[in-house]
Amino acid sequence: MGEEVKLLGLKRSLYSCRVEIALKLKGIQYEFIEEDLSNKSPMLLRYNSVHKKVPVLVHNGRAIAESLVILEYIDETWKDTPILPRDPYDRAMARFWVKFIDEKGIKTKDEEVIEEAYGDLEFLETELNDKRFFGGESIGLVDIASQEVLLKMGEEVKLLGLKRSPYSCRVEIALKLKGIEYEFIEEDLSNKSPMLLRYNSVHKKVPVLVHNGKPIAESLVILEYIDETWKDTPILPRDPYDRAMARFWVKFIDEKACKTNDEETIEEAYGDLEFLEAALNDKRFFGGESIGLVDIVADFIGFWLGVIQEVRGVELLKREKFPKLCGWIDEFLGCSIVKESLPSREMLLAFFQARFQAANTST
Repeated sequence: MGEEVKLLGLKRSLYSCRVEIALKLKGIQYEFIEEDLSNKSPMLLRYNSVHKKVPVLVHNGRAIAESLVILEYIDETWKDTPILPRDPYDRAMARFWVKFIDEKGIKTKDEEVIEEAYGDLEFLETELNDKRFFGGESIGLVDIASQEVLLKMGEEVKLLGLKRSPYSCRVEIALKLKGIEYEFIEEDLSNKSPMLLRYNSVHKKVPVLVHNGKPIAESLVILEYIDETWKDTPILPRDPYDRAMARFWVKFIDEKACKTNDEETIEEAYGDLEFLEAALNDKRFFGGESIGLVDIVADFIGFWLGVIQEVRGVELLKREKFPKLCGWIDEFLGCSIVKESLPSREMLLAFFQARFQAANTST
């Protein structure tokens, strides 16, 4: 038996790409295992139990995590086509520039940082001098790390939103599922920013996604735009009928199941939730085994509804009455990407308590 080399990663991940470039430069045969970060595999959880992230290189059963650590391991294990210089000083300089690129050269998300990035890029321009690559005539460690700078500079993604808003949260979940880097800009709706008024002059509401200077408003419109723009990890089914059914339930949730602000509507919501209970059937998520558009849009039911129930002293979602929906909530809230996207429960409780107290005082 020969060497066994596996790479757990994401094809869309620039960090995974670093490792693939190094392996291919070395001529190393390897198996690429695509991970789903919304449903992390037992293999990933076993091999990177600390961070639970990709990439992870598995060489003859031994796991190495963190892209820069992996690159040095590859160079020390397979000596041909070195990506680090042999001279200790040159190696130190290469590591210096790799650290610089990781910490400085990649931060190009907002206008202030983009301004700062000019200075950082000038340092890289000077370091290149008249060389073909950073290390000389062949691609080395610094070049491999730099591919991220070139790719990220070409795309700018901003999200104008509110952390307490389920509509903004929808967009954050979708972006994170797709592995898209973005800048979140918290809006104050009592004092709307010029940026919000410019990018959503019709409704003047959040969320607004700004992709390379082009704004898209309305959360459902944004979600479909995200799915059509970044093809990996689709959130809508491929089959036209299944897509139509997903859109039907999305519209149903938006119009019916999210209206739980008063007692009358809470009573009506029982019937609406029964439809969703039936739609889930025995599936883990509405679309099957992975989180999709319907699950994302149902984030209000998964998280916000529980907070509102606590504030109002009403138990709408009883496990004995809605076992499948409650099971779905457990699965949905157990997803690490969903957890990262949700606002603080304490903050949300305080917001709704103040809101309902104000409503009771005025009546």
